[in-house]
Amino acid sequence: MVRLLILLGLLGATAFGYPLVTEKAGTACAALETRMLDLAPDGAAAGATVWLGALGVSDGAVAEDMVKRQYKALPPALGCTVAYWLTQVPSTSGKGVRGG
Repeated sequence: MVRLLILLGLLGATAFGYPLVTEKAGTACAALETRMLDLAPDGAAAGATVWLGALGVSDGAVAEDMVKRQYKALPPALGCTVAYWLTQVPSTSGKGVRGG
């Protein structure tokens, strides 16, 4: 039982820490914003970068607001982590986070 709890703890830490390390971000929501900019089409990414810069470098505030509405029952850090991982999974409906 203890081994199972340790394994679950390690899996949870990896799932939460991977976006931070991969996107070189300080928070899960900042990592999600970086990922969303990476996934945006070329022209949209340029516009979004300027827009986020105009906000004074959001540092995750935009993504946090988005996940607060999408995942009301989850804390924002966990919601941003869930949304980040959903960007890693190809959409089967054609209408996923990646836009198709």
